[in-house]
Amino acid sequence: MRITTEKGSIIADKVVVSAGMWSTELLGAPFSDLLRVCRQKLFWFERQQDAVFAPRSPSFIMIHGPGDADVSYGFPPLPGENSMKVATEQYIEDSAPNTLDRTVTASEEQDRFDTQIKGKIAGLSPHVVKSSVCAYTVTPDYHFIIDEHPYLKNVTVVSACSGHGFKHSAGLGLALAQRCIHGKSDVDLSAFSLARFSAAV
Repeated sequence: MRITTEKGSIIADKVVVSAGMWSTELLGAPFSDLLRVCRQKLFWFERQQDAVFAPRSPSFIMIHGPGDADVSYGFPPLPGENSMKVATEQYIEDSAPNTLDRTVTASEEQDRFDTQIKGKIAGLSPHVVKSSVCAYTVTPDYHFIIDEHPYLKNVTVVSACSGHGFKHSAGLGLALAQRCIHGKSDVDLSAFSLARFSAAV
């Protein structure tokens, strides 16, 4: 198999594709029918001067209502930092990878404080020290896809990781290396096959 890039060509017997939010454009059907890109906003709110957080405070997931938007997660301030990361996950609005809005507006910052911080997390001010945007590429059941491409021989697809792939990347890398070299891995990956979406494949 020949892979052509702007820096030259690569010849390989097998290819593993893990292209994140560009998977639909790169891989075509059935992935273009299965994957959605969802824009996510991350915020670091300034600690108030009198706020005290216990050493080794845990990360948290806070559910404060019945809706999907009534959930936030966060990480405590690290030593020397004067802010706390608080974020949510949204799967309502889809985005396109090449036009993903990477900016966070002042109104989005205020909305996040009003809906996720105010009256719920003590010790944080409305001032946002920094913000960021990332993208989750999600499947219909929010789990991974790890399988052979149905139309491209010797191409293994590893996507989408639906926002939680980074926690499993080392293990998946090992399993996929075993699969490419030995034809199988120590870990059973069948739960992530395309077969579960048989109507779309």
